[in-house]
Amino acid sequence: MVITELRGGQPPHYPKSKEVYIMTLQDITGYESGVLIYKESGEAVMLNWAHIDGIPRQFANGLIGMGEALDDFDEVSQDVVDGDYLTAALEIAKLDADENGVDMPVIDKIYENPEVIAITFEGWC
Repeated sequence: MVITELRGGQPPHYPKSKEVYIMTLQDITGYESGVLIYKESGEAVMLNWAHIDGIPRQFANGLIGMGEALDDFDEVSQDVVDGDYLTAALEIAKLDADENGVDMPVIDKIYENPEVIAITFEGWC
């Protein structure tokens, strides 16, 4: 994946270089929000990831990121993603759609790395 953008300045723990780091899932997906599936636990979470540097992780005080560069994501097709993950993402998105009185969301793009799958939906921010 081509690394194209830096948000909020280069973190101090990265070497000084001309490389640019992808820091948020918004940088990768072009969306502020979506469903994130943690592969190890199978947990699926709908969230706004726009201002979280790194992979969002749940802690006692809320979602935080560890600030790691997100340069290991690939866009993948629905055909290669486990059907249970897609079902979980659609169920969560449907709950949100029902609550807000909008049409059933349609999956737009899917991005994957060894730890998580980020699923975006048409018409979402």
